[in-house]
Amino acid sequence: MECQSCVYISAVFDLTEHPSRLLSVLNAMEHFKLAIGVLGVTGCGSSSLINALLGLTDGAEGSAPTGITETTKEPVAYSHPTLPNVVLWDLPGVGAIGGLSSLSSAEVPAVPNPCDVYILLCPLRLTHDCLNLLQSLQALGKECYLVLSKMDQVDEEDLKEVKGWSEKAVEQLGLHRAVFLVSALQPEGMDLPKLKDTLCSALPHHRRVALASYVPKLLEQNVQKRPDLCKTM
Repeated sequence: MECQSCVYISAVFDLTEHPSRLLSVLNAMEHFKLAIGVLGVTGCGSSSLINALLGLTDGAEGSAPTGITETTKEPVAYSHPTLPNVVLWDLPGVGAIGGLSSLSSAEVPAVPNPCDVYILLCPLRLTHDCLNLLQSLQALGKECYLVLSKMDQVDEEDLKEVKGWSEKAVEQLGLHRAVFLVSALQPEGMDLPKLKDTLCSALPHHRRVALASYVPKLLEQNVQKRPDLCKTM
């Protein structure tokens, strides 16, 4: 947790009262699971990416169902086999009705608890709707990884140009995001290994940020505020 959050917690909450409640808070922190949501338009290949990140092949036991039609109609959570405190959420395709740009911040994401980090998939090319959703997630303070899927359909000599154009388009919005190219037909090819490494390296940071937001809310529910502070509020 960040130092500022620790200072805030010790200043606002009376941690000497109700030790059992404090113990439950500490236990919840210890078992906190980082939620990573994978989303994009219907048919973008999010389920296949989930399987690749889990180290599973499509159709394997425990894998996310895939198909040419929409297979994910409700958010589904998948625990990572080697990262016990990480959960990948396979989110339903957004933008099937009205386009991504019509999505309100309250509808991103449609999971029981909003995810801490997102992976946004755009099939083949970066669209205006994808950029709108990227900006919406940014406005919510959510870290987002940008992935172009189905890149096996793009000529190999054009891949570098597509990636460069996409990163430039994102930069013009004032955002600095690397763009990863992936293909379900090449589960260990293109930029997927780089995406895995980048995500794994950033997990401690993502966890600190998520806990800094999660812990004060947890304390609000379980631990009383300091009496002297309550009198001034």
